Amino acid sequence: MRDTVPTIPEWACESSTIACPHCGAVKTDMSALKSAAARPLLLVVDDEPPVLKVVERLAVRVGFDVVTCASGAEAMRTLMRKPSDLAMVDLRMPDVSGLDLLRQIRTGVPGCEVILMTVHGAVDSAVEAIKLGAREYLTKPFDFDRLRQVLTDIRLELERRAQVVALESQVARQLEFCGMLGRSPVMQEVFSLIQRLAPHA
Repeated sequence: MRDTVPTIPEWACESSTIACPHCGAVKTDMSALKSAAARPLLLVVDDEPPVLKVVERLAVRVGFDVVTCASGAEAMRTLMRKPSDLAMVDLRMPDVSGLDLLRQIRTGVPGCEVILMTVHGAVDSAVEAIKLGAREYLTKPFDFDRLRQVLTDIRLELERRAQVVALESQVARQLEFCGMLGRSPVMQEVFSLIQRLAPHA
């Protein structure tokens, strides 16, 4: 099966914008694998500056880029400008509850994982948070070993997802020929035939 797939033309593997020598189409490498290697983005939402600082410090060490917000409204504005991979949200803030913010995030930025955090460790709030799609429910003061482990596990999962998406994108680009995309052996043979005949046209 592998032998039926023609060699990918050199122009299709370039890492910069270049014109196809066969049809003149401009190809732009999206640098998917490079993007996959980027650090995931964490948004921390809490009205207490010391909490923002300590979470930011730990998360950066674990491998996240971090943005902090002191209110729910500011958090949603930030998320709309630049969606985060993960949000850590305080349950009780002056302008909006953490559960309400969780609902907004699940609706507006469904790809963003959410950790709810609070000093009020109520079971009913934890159950509601999980029902609404929260990834974790952490109480303050933090168990830093657990917080570090949770963040590490989520970072590794996010990186694996990004790598899968990048590889799928890379395969799709390799199977594309002059703006045409075909995965079947028949289409790959057509592309190979065009490549062989093009110099003689």
